[in-house]
Amino acid sequence: MTTTASSPGNLFLCGEHAVVYGYPAIICSVEQRTAVTVTRTDNPSIEVTSVEFGTARAKIEERDIMVTTPNDELAIFLDLVRSLGLPSGFTASITSSIPVQSGMSSSTAVLASFLYALRNEFSLPIEPSSFYDLLLPLQKKVHGGKASGSEIFSSTLGGFHRIERRDDVVESHKLCEHDLDIVIADTRVHAPTSLTVGYHVPSLIDRRRDLVFETFDRIRDITNEAQKALQDGDAQKLGKLINENHHMLQRLGLSHPKLDDCVGEALDAGALGAKLSGSGWGGIMFALVDDEHAEDVKAALERTRATVIATSIGGEGTRVEEHI
Repeated sequence: MTTTASSPGNLFLCGEHAVVYGYPAIICSVEQRTAVTVTRTDNPSIEVTSVEFGTARAKIEERDIMVTTPNDELAIFLDLVRSLGLPSGFTASITSSIPVQSGMSSSTAVLASFLYALRNEFSLPIEPSSFYDLLLPLQKKVHGGKASGSEIFSSTLGGFHRIERRDDVVESHKLCEHDLDIVIADTRVHAPTSLTVGYHVPSLIDRRRDLVFETFDRIRDITNEAQKALQDGDAQKLGKLINENHHMLQRLGLSHPKLDDCVGEALDAGALGAKLSGSGWGGIMFALVDDEHAEDVKAALERTRATVIATSIGGEGTRVEEHI
């Protein structure tokens, strides 16, 4: 049997970084997807292949696995397999339209797709609503020990979610649905999430704690106002809040000259709002657009020589594309 499952990437409308420290965030699915095709076999061999990162191989031995071809970039998938205790081997291939290390949560999307495809192939009694508990430890490992796991909700369930951690439990509340158009610019400046989430922000807290938490307090207020703007369908207000959230992230040293360049060009071209999304120090920004200015914003961002994607947010979560 063979299953292909896909999951969307994610964007933070607001609240990234602050959410790791117990503040709310709003995250949404973005219609750029990662697909994983899994074929169950009758032997104990495991092979995981990625167009981007090559191949990792392992062998099942008494419900544990022994790695035979190490691959640092793909080791996280073998960690997931180890936790599932599968009875036999499989082959898996990964393809993606989500730029790697861009802030669109490519790691979350691929893990969700991988787990969903394995679930179908091996008839595992795991519902998408419980993916969070399985994937969070892996997310923490990818992000250098600090992660809220927020992206897991929108990758697996789709739509817009308000995320907040209470007593080490992350709560997700799905918000209203809207068809919002955005233009994404991938700066092609790559910075691992662990550098900002696991290194820069903790070091800043050690040195300038008051600044960090005063900024997080304002980001909390922005998030609450953005939730209301979403529920009211007020795109103009949402755009202004997105702009302010970007300024708050700049204040914490989380932006990058190329991100700021793209944000400025998008706003000059008529975007309702624009900000970086994700860990920062590179990666992507996005611009919220209306019909009148969408093409102008896209053209302006293309002139920056970033990689530009016009797409939508708030769509479907993890799904089976093909099951044979």
